[in-house]
Amino acid sequence: MNQPNQTYFDGFQAAMEMPYYVARLMSPPEVVQATQRHPAPVRSFTKGKWSLCGDVSTTMYRAMESSEDKCFPTRLTCMTTPKGVDFAVISHQAGHFQHRFLLPLFDGSVQSFIAAQEREGLMFMLANDGSSESLLFANIVSKACFQRVAKRLHPFTTDEQRQATTEMGLVSDEVRQPNRIPSLLADFPVRDVSVSVVMPAVMSEVVDALYDRLFSNLH
Repeated sequence: MNQPNQTYFDGFQAAMEMPYYVARLMSPPEVVQATQRHPAPVRSFTKGKWSLCGDVSTTMYRAMESSEDKCFPTRLTCMTTPKGVDFAVISHQAGHFQHRFLLPLFDGSVQSFIAAQEREGLMFMLANDGSSESLLFANIVSKACFQRVAKRLHPFTTDEQRQATTEMGLVSDEVRQPNRIPSLLADFPVRDVSVSVVMPAVMSEVVDALYDRLFSNLH
């Protein structure tokens, strides 16, 4: 279930009304900083690991929360847009509910994260629709799967990253569709999808530049 596969976009399709969130990717040092006031068991579990944090709908959160087994089925998928921009998607499923992390492979932090999985650990944290409720659970995707994704990585200039961000809207809409990634549970077709997107750093630079231009025109 955690085997990465290559899929290609077959054209734009209208996005369904599914929850969409901004994810946070944290390196091991950032995780240590973020958990320094948490109980010792949390600090021990998270030490030395990367963390992918996102949100799910309340209905999916309750399904995950009520599950006795917190080792949720997981799949690592690679996607390429018609313009040749690569993304990775990490999916988890509970019943008919699926959550998908969308990661732009042209972003420097995402590249560091993918490359680090050969030697460092990973955990996931999913919150209940922006609330303080959250679930913390371990990664089950193999190092070999991440290594195959790592082979797709190559350096991007800042201009190339900016160009690649133009594909973010298309990819986000595609990934939000239930049938875009197969069900991870044979008897449970995907009916509800939550998506958490790791925003590339270059996008914040673009937004900052836009605001600078806007405010520079104020008198």
